[in-house]
Amino acid sequence: MNQIGESSFDTHCEVTNEETGQTVTGEVHNFKDKHFLSVVLNRAVEIKLTYNPRSKVYYGSKGGMDFVSNGPVEHIAHVRSR
Repeated sequence: MNQIGESSFDTHCEVTNEETGQTVTGEVHNFKDKHFLSVVLNRAVEIKLTYNPRSKVYYGSKGGMDFVSNGPVEHIAHVRSR
């Protein structure tokens, strides 16, 4: 029988500038699933995004630009027992 174990999240995620459509990979600085996401881009710029439950994505703005992210990928460990 398989059971679902603990989940973990990637340490990086993609962030898209909504105006330009450019997508970059950022380092996850702080994260709480379905609440907030803080991402550092180019080891210099931190963008804070909040979760929008209707669209199921994270939104934020910095320097007059709007950003969106699906957040880090979740990995769920499966525990196999007999």
